[in-house]
Amino acid sequence: MLPKKNRLSGYQIPPLVRSGKRISNQTATLIFQKTSTADDPLKCTVIVPTRLSKKAVERNRTKRLLREAIQQNFHEIQSGYECIVMAKRIFNTEKLQDIESDIRDLFNKANLIANNETLK
Repeated sequence: MLPKKNRLSGYQIPPLVRSGKRISNQTATLIFQKTSTADDPLKCTVIVPTRLSKKAVERNRTKRLLREAIQQNFHEIQSGYECIVMAKRIFNTEKLQDIESDIRDLFNKANLIANNETLK
């Protein structure tokens, strides 16, 4: 789980969904925008819509996997951004390693990885 200072509050989510930039891949959609100051810590949240699955167990497992994938790459992501990772499908049989590489590619595509120049 991300530390409290790195989580988005509920009231911060709707404006970010309306005005943020979107990048997608087959796993998830990343909605992000720069905060007012670059010194702010990275704030992130994970959303798994109920339309993907009505079963809370499946949605919660998907959330846990996505949060852990973000946390594995958290030290490389630039600060000063607010992000929402919205799942596109439920992960029933996927392993963390598969999801982690997809999430890293998603943040890399959005140019939010701090050492992006060394990766290209």
